[in-house]
Amino acid sequence: MSSFARDRLSKYLRLKLADYSSRLKATDLITHLPCLTASDRDEISAKKDFAGNYSAIVLLLDLLQKRLNWPEQLIQALEDVEHPDLAEGLRTEWNRWNQNHIRESLKII
Repeated sequence: MSSFARDRLSKYLRLKLADYSSRLKATDLITHLPCLTASDRDEISAKKDFAGNYSAIVLLLDLLQKRLNWPEQLIQALEDVEHPDLAEGLRTEWNRWNQNHIRESLKII
């Protein structure tokens, strides 16, 4: 994944944070994200218990973005927890920035 596409997708997630935190439960989502470690899951669960779901979603997204293949795993997890509209929005954004960066790189060569 290019750093350009990763940065654009991170920006998209920041803009959607309120929607994600109001519609998703962090503790439900983490069971569908195999790239997260057991320690990550424990930390997210503790954050939800002590600071609420919004803070837990922020932490989840922060930890998730440090993992390989996180866009694909998050898209699949959103589908698994029955939020196909969120999954489709993320997929569209991912494809847009990932494909645009690939095309721009090819123009340089």
